[in-house]
Amino acid sequence: MLLRFTVENAFCFGPEASLSMVASSDDRHNSHVCSGKGSRPDILRVGAIYGANGHGKTNIVRSIAALRQLVAEQKWSVPRFKLNPLTLNSPTKMIIEFRFREFDYEYGVIVHGKVVSEEWLFRTSQAGKEAKLFERTSTKTEKGFITNVSAGSGLRKMKSPVDSVGMDKYLEILSTGLKETRPFLSEANERELPLLAPAYEWIVNVLTPVTATSNYAPLFERVNSDNEFRAFLQKFMKTCDVGIEELRVHSIKFDDKLFSNIPANIKEKIHLLENDTIFRIEGDDGVSVAIERDDKGDLIVKRIGAIRLDPKGKKIDFSFDEESSGTRRLLDLAPMLAESEVERIYVVDELDRKLHPMLSYKFVEEFLKKRRDQLILTTHNTHLMDLDLLRRDEIWFVQKRNDGSSDLYSLAEMKIRPDLNVEKGYINGRFGAIPFLGAFPDIKVN
Repeated sequence: MLLRFTVENAFCFGPEASLSMVASSDDRHNSHVCSGKGSRPDILRVGAIYGANGHGKTNIVRSIAALRQLVAEQKWSVPRFKLNPLTLNSPTKMIIEFRFREFDYEYGVIVHGKVVSEEWLFRTSQAGKEAKLFERTSTKTEKGFITNVSAGSGLRKMKSPVDSVGMDKYLEILSTGLKETRPFLSEANERELPLLAPAYEWIVNVLTPVTATSNYAPLFERVNSDNEFRAFLQKFMKTCDVGIEELRVHSIKFDDKLFSNIPANIKEKIHLLENDTIFRIEGDDGVSVAIERDDKGDLIVKRIGAIRLDPKGKKIDFSFDEESSGTRRLLDLAPMLAESEVERIYVVDELDRKLHPMLSYKFVEEFLKKRRDQLILTTHNTHLMDLDLLRRDEIWFVQKRNDGSSDLYSLAEMKIRPDLNVEKGYINGRFGAIPFLGAFPDIKVN
């Protein structure tokens, strides 16, 4: 689970800003807290981030996604903070602290341009003992970059993957050949160094950034083949009162005239499809189809559809693209509520996009009933600022400083009465992180 994320000199973040999921002493909603056990801190399962448009909510998600992309794909396209001429040529720093299995980890990078100039990974046991796994530096010289990896004792004691050289020599060879733009953690994963594998796995496979326009890619496959998942979605959609009675996969015979808008080169590939091969076409707003051959060799188009009831109770088929954009958004988010075999950390931008405020509230309420997983979200939905739903340390704000950089702070940092109407206080500007519109009629919140 995410413990803390820190960013400096990236996007709208100038000086260091941190989002912490470490639980405070707040005694409300103990079920929202995952015990640290031993000397480690307790962790919150939900964090909701508020702020005016243009103040940096989306850039929190972008920053986390950028760090994940650096490790997973060795790509880096993060702009530095542009409003301070003194730091335009300074590096960007990102640090992510997380708990995975029996250890807490701290992974950090300092990136100058596209060069990973510094990188480190530490881990802490349940007993509170911290150990260095590695530290890396890349230094520019007249002959190019020299990269050095200082390995911790645990890494140096491992058996070398190459029998002909010891581990110290093997790590030295890795350091020498490591490209200055490539994280050592990515290289270690490729070289199958098991001590570092959990950190790589968490960042790449567990951490799940979700943009405001993301679609849930496996939706078609899971509705088509996973009866338990489909039943869960159907039950949740009924709970949300969107009118969907059932979800199913509709099949129709492929017809060139019916799909006249498909480019000729794509049609050619479709007609050349062999048996046991599936061709997928992704459309806007999550609409997708799968094309395959049936037992007779005919091309069949499959896509998700919904069943609704007419006034007499008769079942009527609707295609996915006939559903409202809000319903499709809900179907893309709902899989986060299903219990999964692996831990997931969802970082969702604009959770409330296209959703009624009550549906956003219901979504968070249902998420908190899960056995595990973590949700960090950005939102404008002030109805979530309800201390019957969230703790004070689960409500965060992002606000521009006078120098144009963004700051992050929690409601738990402020002294408020336990019975305070937080939503009303926020709308009235008590906590900042709202747009200043000059003379404007008061917005009444009961």
